[in-house]
Amino acid sequence: MKLSVFFVCCCAVLQQTARGAVSSSASDPLVRFHLENEGRTVRRLPVGVLPENVFWWFTTRDFSDGMKTFNRLVDEGLAGSTYNCVTLSLRCNPEFGDREVRSAARDFFGKTRAAGVKAYMDTDPRIARREFLSRWPKEMQGVAAVVMATPTNGCASFVHEFKDAEDHMTSGTAVSYRPLAARAQVAFAVKRKPDGTPDLSRRRPIGVRADVSMKKWHVPTEDGAGRMERSSATVSGTVSGIDCDEMLIAVLVADYHCIDVFSPHLIPFARELMARCKELGADGAMHDEWGFMPDYLPDLRTFWWSPNMAEAYRKASGRNLMDDFPLMALGAKGDSERSASIGAFMKLILDRNVEIERDFYDTDKRLFGKDVYVVKHPTWHCWICPQEYFHNGLNWWQAKRDWAQGDEVTAFYVLTALSKKWDSPVWLNEGYSATPERNTFRVWTYAMCGGRQVYHCLYSGDPKEMEKYVKMPWEESRVRLSTDLLAPDCVTAQSRVRLPSLVSRAPVDSPIVFVFGHEKLVDWSGDGWNDHGKAQICDLLADGWWVDAYPASEFRIGTFSLDGDGYLRVGRQRYHAVMLHQLSDGERAAFDSVVKGRTLKTRVFGSDDIDAAKSHLACSGAVRQPCAKGKTRAGAVYPEPDGTLRLIDGTAVRIRASWECPRGLPIAEQIVSGGVKVLVAAEGVAAVRCENGEVAALACGALSRIEGPGISLSLEKPEDVALVKIGGVWRGVWQTADAAAPLPKPLEAVTPHWIRLLMPHQASPSR
Repeated sequence: MKLSVFFVCCCAVLQQTARGAVSSSASDPLVRFHLENEGRTVRRLPVGVLPENVFWWFTTRDFSDGMKTFNRLVDEGLAGSTYNCVTLSLRCNPEFGDREVRSAARDFFGKTRAAGVKAYMDTDPRIARREFLSRWPKEMQGVAAVVMATPTNGCASFVHEFKDAEDHMTSGTAVSYRPLAARAQVAFAVKRKPDGTPDLSRRRPIGVRADVSMKKWHVPTEDGAGRMERSSATVSGTVSGIDCDEMLIAVLVADYHCIDVFSPHLIPFARELMARCKELGADGAMHDEWGFMPDYLPDLRTFWWSPNMAEAYRKASGRNLMDDFPLMALGAKGDSERSASIGAFMKLILDRNVEIERDFYDTDKRLFGKDVYVVKHPTWHCWICPQEYFHNGLNWWQAKRDWAQGDEVTAFYVLTALSKKWDSPVWLNEGYSATPERNTFRVWTYAMCGGRQVYHCLYSGDPKEMEKYVKMPWEESRVRLSTDLLAPDCVTAQSRVRLPSLVSRAPVDSPIVFVFGHEKLVDWSGDGWNDHGKAQICDLLADGWWVDAYPASEFRIGTFSLDGDGYLRVGRQRYHAVMLHQLSDGERAAFDSVVKGRTLKTRVFGSDDIDAAKSHLACSGAVRQPCAKGKTRAGAVYPEPDGTLRLIDGTAVRIRASWECPRGLPIAEQIVSGGVKVLVAAEGVAAVRCENGEVAALACGALSRIEGPGISLSLEKPEDVALVKIGGVWRGVWQTADAAAPLPKPLEAVTPHWIRLLMPHQASPSR
């Protein structure tokens, strides 16, 4: 009998842990926070509980004024803020290894350490390009372009310009990603079909010579403190000996001032930079949107290339990359050989970038400890699009992080999926806003989707929106663009949305998983090119059926499993339905291998069966979330910040805010969790979790009253409060701006176990 009771108790504990409820384990970061800080006054949350991340960077101007402006930014924007971590990058002429950067970074890390803020330094090898290429000058990133021309009197002429590129890794620096040398690599005389298109099965090598014209110029750097060196290379030539029924196809290449992604020295060099970062006193390293340099591939006839990449392609496919470039660029639509070569090329990009990202993660943990916050998202262009496929192979789901991270307009159905894969309580997304008011609304919107913001400076692509800051002197503008984020309404919003993270470590509940074919998505020779099912996903989200989206490549690497009841799941998320979109035969076989012939309780739908999937979800008791009908200018969808979000541990998070009331609107209603009704009067946010018929956790902004089984609390003066039962004992956090005020007696009556969490200072925004 005793053994049976023990078995039942163990099962109950395991079920609670699987659902994500707060355990009593001292290894849990949230439990550790409550136990270790009882009776203390805390200014910042531990990063392990919730990263509250601000992102800054050194500019060339900062160095020219002796870091005075940057130090002012630190003093005014960090000391009294909510931020518990800061990420630091370079957008300047000096590189990572230069003396002035090392000196400034060491001083900066000393300041952050004194303020109790964790600091993470960018060690992306692209911000040390000059050093790398001085040590390994032959390992530059190459670009190959396929050109074709029809002959006249047996001769065909070609011309192609290799343009330079720049991104956030070069803005404010002296050097863009510029071509340094160019040439014609190979050429073929190819028979023409009756319709004039090339018959690539009938081609012969032909000699080719080319002239190269280099154009160089300078433009002001982004910070106006210097000039950026830029260049382009034009390759032209004429080839004779081509028959009238043939055409010329040539592959031209350029070497760029950028590190070869397939260089054998890249990963060791990245490790070396990270070790230097530790020596400077940083708390961790980061890679800012790692991948190939910017390329917008206007006609899908331009490809990455290097001798190292060609060798990797030969080993993976048994084929010659230079021979296959014409096939990839000009082959017939639906041609199986063309599709195979594209697939091998794109998989090469994916696998190499995954290898680099994983080594970065492992090295970060090895150098800085297992609890280091591995910073920065793998997303670059933010949306699932061709630029991303060629930049990193769409490696977002395989680039390991402890906290799910995205950038700017990353679709939240991607972010929620990443939060399940990495067991991340919330997702983090970087975002720009032109005003403190717009930023505050973004804080609430992210929270409504189960996320939190990484804080950039204020920014907009519309100069009119930034007119006020543009008119300021550079020094004042640099400071105000970040410190205006500490305006009172914004600080209140930031402080309130973090309260649920003090009582739950569970991500949002998404009842349906949408899996799109990775192979067809990146194959421009087929019908599935660049179609990840966005329309179908948005249809589900608009009806409140939240989606976690994954590429089908995740089936092969153990991301998905079946639980004992036969439900498909990722981590702690159990799915009521799975929707498969344009899977290849191999990907479908990989899905079947996950199921392994067992009875699957998760219903399988094709991506055209939207109505049937919705009907099943409604009948299966799946959680319905707020409808996501709002749209950003980039086309991403989101719910308005006025609804109830449900987490996978049963926590109900009521959020209510608006443009007109950015601090949060009053909440006076019954909130249901686990079938239990709880009456709450609060403002902005009210989170409640019930277990075994009683309230086990609550987190409310400006709480004035809560009534429910196991709790009855009324406050004459509304307070920001978080309460959670750990080991059957109430433990609380009282968020207040007053470091000396006594704990309100009604709170003291609930439990003696309290932490005082100080509100940050509130800066007056510039006018």
